[in-house]
Amino acid sequence: MAKQKIRNPEMGDSGKSWNVVTGCDKYSDGCLNCYAVDQVKWLARLGQDVYIQNGFNLTLHRDRLNWPLTKFAKKPKKPAKSFVTEMGDLFHVNVPDSFIKEVFDVMLQVPQHRFYVLTKRAERFGQLAPQLPWRPWMWAGVTVESDKYLERIDDLKKLPPEVNKFVMMEPLLSPMPKIDLSGIHWVVAGGETNSKGKFRRMDEKWVIDIRDQVKAAGLPFMFKHWSGYKHNSKPALLEGKIWDEYPLTLMRNVN
Repeated sequence: MAKQKIRNPEMGDSGKSWNVVTGCDKYSDGCLNCYAVDQVKWLARLGQDVYIQNGFNLTLHRDRLNWPLTKFAKKPKKPAKSFVTEMGDLFHVNVPDSFIKEVFDVMLQVPQHRFYVLTKRAERFGQLAPQLPWRPWMWAGVTVESDKYLERIDDLKKLPPEVNKFVMMEPLLSPMPKIDLSGIHWVVAGGETNSKGKFRRMDEKWVIDIRDQVKAAGLPFMFKHWSGYKHNSKPALLEGKIWDEYPLTLMRNVN
């Protein structure tokens, strides 16, 4: 009998999640029911030593710095789309500037793939990110879960105009009136999911209004999922249509 290949549960089926930093702490409203806390507990139950020892405490994984160089395809038919630290925040106050720069040094070497660098800590992001070596295969984003945090978009705009910028409105917790999308290239929205039922409601009218603002600005819009126990609890239909738009630069190879 052939030996069964056991996948790394952190990297997903296609090896796209690059969790070079894991662990965090509650920072704003969207953190209340953080899925990553349960993910770390699950990984600890699977016997992964680093999570047994560190739990959800902030951890820098230097042994994972080269994952995109060793585990991602060298000549892919299409780029892999990789979240950088989806189980943490690269711009957490306790992540050294020098480590963040090491992460970017690795991304510079893999133009055949795409990287999402997403943060809620927009103030630090606005200060440090303009000094980093952004390239077309790197996307800079901020999470804006409610209208209380719309100013995070202003910090995102401190990056040079040529940097690809996106706004992640997930978990969406309020309407978003009058979003200034000048200089932004992509908007993604989605509801809160939690396998234990700890998710907050999302009104369809909020999503429709966001979509209308995004489309009026001439930008691609993605609606990921409704609130629920899991992402696919019901089809992500908005007024009977799937909104799954990507910027062209995310879909095609740079080289």
